[in-house]
Amino acid sequence: MSINFPLKGGCACGAIEFECHADPVFFFLCHCVDCRKATGSVYAPNVWFYNEAVKITKEPAAHLEKSIAGDDVRHEFCPDCGTPIGMSTAANPKMRGFRASCFEDLQGLEPIASIWISTKLPWEKLDPSLPQFETQPTREEFMKLIGRE
Repeated sequence: MSINFPLKGGCACGAIEFECHADPVFFFLCHCVDCRKATGSVYAPNVWFYNEAVKITKEPAAHLEKSIAGDDVRHEFCPDCGTPIGMSTAANPKMRGFRASCFEDLQGLEPIASIWISTKLPWEKLDPSLPQFETQPTREEFMKLIGRE
């Protein structure tokens, strides 16, 4: 299934809108505690793009924290309605992640793996068709997942 560009999204109240003009670099389902708290869900569906592929109308508010992996993470949200928008990390300054639920049309977007399953909730059922990683994939595992071995 292909993606119709631009891929548009935003918050519930419309104060923040964004467009993505290129294929995502990757789409993970993250089960870490930080992402669960930032989204209010059992996992965060994070779709990552290179910064130059993204146009955003208003920068979201954010709370900063150290991730479970020890990186500085910026979890973004709309300051008006509270919608979780996405994230960025000091480890990947050239990329920006968006929560998949913020996109208007999810056709063509498919996750490539579940990560941080070591911290998933015990009653959560994982998609058995997706590769699963106890923590963050290594660089080698990551490159294989995105087809850049």
